[in-house]
Amino acid sequence: MKEKREKLSKTLSVYITPTELARLKAQFQDTTYHVFADFVRARLAQEPVIKKFRNQSLDDILVKVAGIKNDLELIRCNFTAAIDRFFSLPTGPLQKEALDLLLTAAFEVQQGVDTARIAIIKLYDQCLQEQQPFQK
Repeated sequence: MKEKREKLSKTLSVYITPTELARLKAQFQDTTYHVFADFVRARLAQEPVIKKFRNQSLDDILVKVAGIKNDLELIRCNFTAAIDRFFSLPTGPLQKEALDLLLTAAFEVQQGVDTARIAIIKLYDQCLQEQQPFQK
């Protein structure tokens, strides 16, 4: 069961200089707090403040993974369209041409998946090298 939170009913007015306010707001920006009052309340209670940390290499990996995801989505859309075209054609001689188009689309899907697999392996190798830069 959730712990009941005490109602905030009292106020505290404190005069500070503009420099102190600017310093507090700068410290607030570097934390995970979303509300300035919660940050100040934690500082007054001398609770530990969790700072934000951005991992640049992780950001780079996320950009590459998003690109791979977009490429795979485009391949999926193209393959789905090829299947729809195949089933929309009447049976007969046109169906052989449609089957050839479908096989071509399947080959393109396989190439796209292979390309994505290679990109993911490269990302994995890059991460291993960053974690263990001195080991060979």
